[in-house]
Amino acid sequence: AADYFLLTRESGLDWNTLPPYLLGGVAFDNWFPHYMSKSRNPTFCTVDASLTIRDYHLNHARPQEKDGMKASHHSAASEVNRLLYKSHRSVSKYAMHMQYRTVYVSS
Repeated sequence: AADYFLLTRESGLDWNTLPPYLLGGVAFDNWFPHYMSKSRNPTFCTVDASLTIRDYHLNHARPQEKDGMKASHHSAASEVNRLLYKSHRSVSKYAMHMQYRTVYVSS
């Protein structure tokens, strides 16, 4: 799955209130959409577009890495992010919490 986070400067999101997740590690992509969908801020909107957007994720792994695409799951950033994620137990990693879903309608 691929995650897209689109925000404007005027969105009102106070980045200083978010847990200090590390880029390149796991878990933020699960935590953030849930956080946004549970927010009381009316300018935030969450959309599950997985049924209508075709995307491609490039494999960043090198042939010599035994874990392939999952190699980043063993990084120090991922360990830090897992600890942060565990401290936010109310968060689900599933798209069912999104406020809206896109659908494909054939014409």
